[in-house]
Amino acid sequence: TSGDLEAASLANTAGTLTVNTGHTLEATTFDAISNAGTLNIDGTLDGAGTASNSGTINLAGTLDASLANGSAAAPGTGTLNMTSDDAHITNHLTNYGTANVRGEIDGTLTNHNVTQTSGAVSVARLVTSMTGSTTISPTHVLTSTLTALNHGTTTIGGTLNGNIINTVDPNAPATPTPIPGTLTLAGGVINGAV
Repeated sequence: TSGDLEAASLANTAGTLTVNTGHTLEATTFDAISNAGTLNIDGTLDGAGTASNSGTINLAGTLDASLANGSAAAPGTGTLNMTSDDAHITNHLTNYGTANVRGEIDGTLTNHNVTQTSGAVSVARLVTSMTGSTTISPTHVLTSTLTALNHGTTTIGGTLNGNIINTVDPNAPATPTPIPGTLTLAGGVINGAV
């Protein structure tokens, strides 16, 4: 971008699109942001509803929307890299791909595949589904304001600030008998109740 821009929708189907520092790109239609290429957000990308990503998003600035990284129909697709402490998602993050998180996520981080910290990160709530693997890397801090729910695998090499419950995923099939998640302290610390 060379300045602020407003459009009805944004569909980056291939190639690289960069929202530069200090610039705002706004999509005015609900659920109208999609990325299948490389999207660099150094400034602000503003959109109503939920943005979808099947490519790569490098977020150093602000995504003013929810984000679906990958999809249930194509698990493993979509990469989110939150690359600075100022990286900010103003609503929910639902991850079916790979998410490297730091900065701030104002809503719930629901992980269905692979999420790991790339620095300190705060979320409203961390939820790891039965198919999810969440890692808090050594020296990193993840703060979950509401009690974190672990239905899959959560490995803590750094610090979890907040409570966490191991429980059965409410979406698990009845057969075979579902089991609660696996919580591993790998040299890390939980500042809260388990």
